[in-house]
Amino acid sequence: MNIKAIYDLSVTLETYMPAWPTNPFVDIKPVGIAARDGYTAETYFSPTHTGTHIDAPYHLLETGTPID
Repeated sequence: MNIKAIYDLSVTLETYMPAWPTNPFVDIKPVGIAARDGYTAETYFSPTHTGTHIDAPYHLLETGTPID
């Protein structure tokens, strides 16, 4: 197989990005700030069905196969 191009369709994850109406928003909070702490780090929370993702059969069927 000769791959001619790769297109990155990834969505940048951001706080308050569009989400399904019943899902909570993505929540990204700084816990380490380089100027203050000497490192940069964040906590991150989101539903598994956020941004660019893969849907397994389990997403729609109780008896479907999960992604893991």
